[in-house]
Amino acid sequence: MEIANEPIMQITFPGCPPVIYANPNEVTKWRIETLFTKEPETINWISGFQKEEILIDIGANVGMYTIWAAMASGATVYAFEPEAQNFMTLNKNIFYNNLSDRVTAYPLAIGELNWEFSTIGLSDYLLGGSGHQFGEKTKFNQGCLSVSLDTLMTKMQIEPNYIKIDVDGLEPDVINGAMKTLETIKMKSALVELNTLDKKHMVIFDIMRDLYYKWDQNQINKDIVKDGPFTGYVNAIFTHGS
Repeated sequence: MEIANEPIMQITFPGCPPVIYANPNEVTKWRIETLFTKEPETINWISGFQKEEILIDIGANVGMYTIWAAMASGATVYAFEPEAQNFMTLNKNIFYNNLSDRVTAYPLAIGELNWEFSTIGLSDYLLGGSGHQFGEKTKFNQGCLSVSLDTLMTKMQIEPNYIKIDVDGLEPDVINGAMKTLETIKMKSALVELNTLDKKHMVIFDIMRDLYYKWDQNQINKDIVKDGPFTGYVNAIFTHGS
């Protein structure tokens, strides 16, 4: 299927309108085909959202979960993706699904410091790619601006209900710049990709506990990657409440 001479794929799911994703290459095709199997815990987490609740998607890539949250749960989504090609495709997905009234994308990195001008070192110059690192140097370095989530939420006057953080290793920086947002009374849950083999990442559990978040260790044990290059990684789901 094509829209404006560009390849797309359409997903149908009971109780949800057809969802359209741009499909320009094999990487995006893989992302679309594995939407329900790559991170089933993320899909299950999104299924608990209520209509018009607010999701902040940090590290949205081409918007697989951004679009799904808006279409399947009726959420309002603010998505942040600094890599240029992914940001372009993220916006195409918003446009193709007629979601501009509920989904807004910003070409920003989210971190600990405010108005930090630097570069993103791309792992590869590939649309749909991941593993890019803010502040690192590689063969190709894209200019980028990083802002803390607390600064943005104050400026935008937004109090989110959910936050998803998947920034390929820089999750501690995002958390450090989001303390006030995470404390707000409207926050219900945060999903954070963690490397349990990295001591800097494990500190996040202590931070979240101090902010009155709880987690289910059974969920951690079940969803942790047990082999391959991402061994030890897990999407940890933190639930807010005293």
